[in-house]
Amino acid sequence: MSSAISVLTDLDRKLSTSSGGERLTILRAVTDLFLGSAPQLSDESIAVFDDVLARLTDHIETRALVELSGKLASVPNAPSGVIRRLAEDEDIRVAGPVLRHSERLTTEDLVSIAKTGPQEHLAAIAGRNVVDEQVSDVLVSRGDSRVAATVAGNAGAKFSSGGISRLFERAAKEEGIAEFLASRSDITATQLRGLVEQATDAIRHRLIVKIAPEARERLDRVLAEIAADIDRANRSQPKRDYSAALRFAQSMQGDAALMRSSLRESAQTGNVEQSIAVVSVMSGVPVSGVERVLTHGDEGGALLLCKAMEFDWATASAVLAVRAMVGRPLIGDREVAFNQYKALRIGTAQRVVRFWRVRAVTTPAGDAATINASA
Repeated sequence: MSSAISVLTDLDRKLSTSSGGERLTILRAVTDLFLGSAPQLSDESIAVFDDVLARLTDHIETRALVELSGKLASVPNAPSGVIRRLAEDEDIRVAGPVLRHSERLTTEDLVSIAKTGPQEHLAAIAGRNVVDEQVSDVLVSRGDSRVAATVAGNAGAKFSSGGISRLFERAAKEEGIAEFLASRSDITATQLRGLVEQATDAIRHRLIVKIAPEARERLDRVLAEIAADIDRANRSQPKRDYSAALRFAQSMQGDAALMRSSLRESAQTGNVEQSIAVVSVMSGVPVSGVERVLTHGDEGGALLLCKAMEFDWATASAVLAVRAMVGRPLIGDREVAFNQYKALRIGTAQRVVRFWRVRAVTTPAGDAATINASA
């Protein structure tokens, strides 16, 4: 080890008279010398390397710094002063490797850079194997959507109560965050439900389409719970007269193709009562329940109902057209609705609809609604 320090001392003496090219050669030699002896170096020896490397990195071209950063980023006992200098470099090519991988950066170092650095630097920090609460708080507060999505999707990131609350607020409004946040194993069902309920329709649709497969079952349960609560909260007698429409729909019962064709024709002609009656008979959900689904705030419930009956998109579109007739047009565009419909799982939709049917049978109001409407 003493021979390495002796060589290092000799190289150090050459710095004062070396040219740019010579400094690069010296930098590579010192770096290789360090890497070759790093596991055996004492703290005192590392400090010597740190001093020499710090002097070498002054007034040296960017590509040399990029090379140095790549070599030192994953070294557990890399010289801390040089690591900080590289991490603070304005060029992400230099700073990125150490921001993402170096264990020599302290929480204080990372917080300082996150508070003042450009977004690319924050994104690199957000992707570290471990992100402490103090660091994630700054990333969530100051980072753009890409930074927030990266830290939300990082299983090694920890959040303070204030940080996670802020992240949920952003996820409900900014695209690209919710699907990563909802896929985390450490968020509760209550938090996930809050995200679904507070999210804009566009973000809710994106969440359903893009959530990680391993988190989809939990999302399905939350969606079913929300649908059940909506059903309980809005249970009421239908205001329209469905008597004739129900008799017409029941006359076709057993012929699914004919009923789908009739549904599309009813929607095209603007016959709301007949359209709702056909859906009611096909799904087994009382007309009061179908009416609530089709007049609720967004199209999510209608799409669930259609998916449960395995409607093709043309028939599902007819149901959405009925919503438009009662003053509930598509909130997003048709492509968004189509992608959401395609992403829905038939099993999930059928579980929700089965719940609606059970509630109708076990609750007097649901029975009365059906009897009165068909009387």
